[in-house]
Amino acid sequence: MAGLSSKHSKSAYLPTLLKRFLLTYLPLLLLLLAITGALYNTDHQARRRTFEQQEIISINQQHRLIANDIRSIAGDLLVLADHYHLHADHEHQQHDEMSTVAEEFRLFALHKKIYDQVRFLDSNGMEKIRINYNAGHPSIVPPDGLQDKSKRYYFKDTISLKKGEVFVSPLDLNVELGVVEQPLKPMIRFGAPLFSQDGTPFGIVMLNYLAGEILNDIEKLKANGVDRIMLVNREGYWFKALSPEDEWGFMFPERKNRTFANRFPLAWQKISAEDSGQFLDDTGMFTYATIKPLNVGLYSSTGSTEAFSASSKRLGANEYTWKIISFVPATELSRYLQPYRTASLVVTFSLALLLGIGCWIGAESSVKRTMAEEALLKNEEKFRTVAEFTYDWESWLGPEGYYLYTSPSCERLTGFSANEFYADPGLLLSIIHPEDKDLFRRHLRDETDSNHICEMDFRIITKSGEEKWIAHNCRPVFSDSGQQLGRRASNRDITKRIMAELRLKEMASHDTLTRLPNRTLLLDRLIQALARAKRSTTGMAVLFLDLDRFKEINDTLGHGAGDQVLQISARRMTALLREEDTVARMGGDEFVIIIQDLKEAQEALAIAKKLLTAIQEPIDIAIDGASRKRVVEASIGISIFPDDGTDASALLRKADSAMYQSKQAGRNCATMAGASNSASIRA
Repeated sequence: MAGLSSKHSKSAYLPTLLKRFLLTYLPLLLLLLAITGALYNTDHQARRRTFEQQEIISINQQHRLIANDIRSIAGDLLVLADHYHLHADHEHQQHDEMSTVAEEFRLFALHKKIYDQVRFLDSNGMEKIRINYNAGHPSIVPPDGLQDKSKRYYFKDTISLKKGEVFVSPLDLNVELGVVEQPLKPMIRFGAPLFSQDGTPFGIVMLNYLAGEILNDIEKLKANGVDRIMLVNREGYWFKALSPEDEWGFMFPERKNRTFANRFPLAWQKISAEDSGQFLDDTGMFTYATIKPLNVGLYSSTGSTEAFSASSKRLGANEYTWKIISFVPATELSRYLQPYRTASLVVTFSLALLLGIGCWIGAESSVKRTMAEEALLKNEEKFRTVAEFTYDWESWLGPEGYYLYTSPSCERLTGFSANEFYADPGLLLSIIHPEDKDLFRRHLRDETDSNHICEMDFRIITKSGEEKWIAHNCRPVFSDSGQQLGRRASNRDITKRIMAELRLKEMASHDTLTRLPNRTLLLDRLIQALARAKRSTTGMAVLFLDLDRFKEINDTLGHGAGDQVLQISARRMTALLREEDTVARMGGDEFVIIIQDLKEAQEALAIAKKLLTAIQEPIDIAIDGASRKRVVEASIGISIFPDDGTDASALLRKADSAMYQSKQAGRNCATMAGASNSASIRA
């Protein structure tokens, strides 16, 4: 290998490389084997934690779903209880109003689709209105089909409530005519008492909620395919069980012993004693939470399994509880969490192979870098000797992006010393002008590793806050063996040249007196405005403005006074217009204004009137240290695109002609071109 030092000769390269590889690879390989030996356990624990978290999230979602459903139903009930016609019927006993209530109850049931019955019962427990949902076809039950519910516990418990309170029955099965309805229909009854103006209860509104919706919804929110969702009451009776035959044990005498407590006695001891939790036992994993359906103002009772029996006592929020339980059998859990040993071995072997390749590449790079650093030290001394005496800022960045050398001229250009650049390799990027940072970042990303010379200009903000233009060029540096040693860069201050170029460009496109666009720039902007108007199908206007009696000021007060009038008039016009509009000086006392995005021609007249008013304001002219007031006026001609033309020359010609019409009309006015019916206004 050419260019190697005596310490790293060609014959010593391979032994040195092999030794460095083994010193790196063997410790890392032992560490890898130790880590992969623990991966099986770690993976198992991680999968288990993820599984447990999924179960907890699922249970909490189901919990919130049920609580939200209960709140929504209670809200529906209170809305119905405040029904105007229901109270009006009680006071005046009008049959038509009762029929209106029944029909509105039917429509309510039709749209809600979750209530099996919507009822109004009088204070004696007799149904006055009953809507049967009938599987999506709600109907009003005729008078001969209404029933006496005075002996049912939910009537007695509801009629005894205070105003604004809501009764929520236990979750049970619907009973009709003393018999559990088939097929089974899970039900929760929500009731609210109704009061007359003197505070006497005159009945209740009752909603029979199809609680099967809750049982269906929680099944849809299962965390995965192996858990079983159960819902039990506070006594451990199943609403939703692993097997349908175990459900609703408290409603059927033959199922009295089918409870969660009997099936999982040890688990029930933990679940019944705590609001929520998660644990493993020999049967599997249990995740559970306590649901308290009753909010403030909602009450329940123990209910009754007998059709006409009363509740044994009233229940508050902490006594009316359900348990929602997710159960994953031990066999299913083990199968789900089973690690993949074969995959682990394949991964271990692959990692060992990749590690070996990486260590070999790293060792080779390290040996070459050591050789390159020796060459770099020699080259750096040569570069430093030359760069110390150059006017431009010369620098050398190593392959890692740190400055190996920066000449003292950096402080003259930037205000920052060489030591500051050594300490902060990103200092140059930080002082580049915000508008040029992206340009320099692309250069760093795309070109610093290339072999060609890169040249670019950008602005910097010096330490003193001054803005400077920098001409930057850089090129790669290589050792004799072809190893890249970084990049050398040269930075030159070109601020004076750039400023001179900008001044020349400004003079070529702007009027030197008013700093407004001149005729050349005006025509360019007019062509662009026309193209934009054609694309967007919007209107635009060209205003040709001539100052009236301007020659008199030049003749009586001198050209210096005339120049002041032109400058002040230009500033007044510019201040009135939007940024996207253009005011240009055509020469002498003539100006052209381009107005874009017009919706109608009258907008141009309105703008012209503002211009006339602004221009005729008195002007203070300074002459020989004294101030003299003078008033100038203007005549304006207006052409509209596309009515008066579709190209620049036509619009300028029409506007110029309309301006002369304004002069003939007595001056100090604005006139629309012929295609716009020659409309005109005065200031």
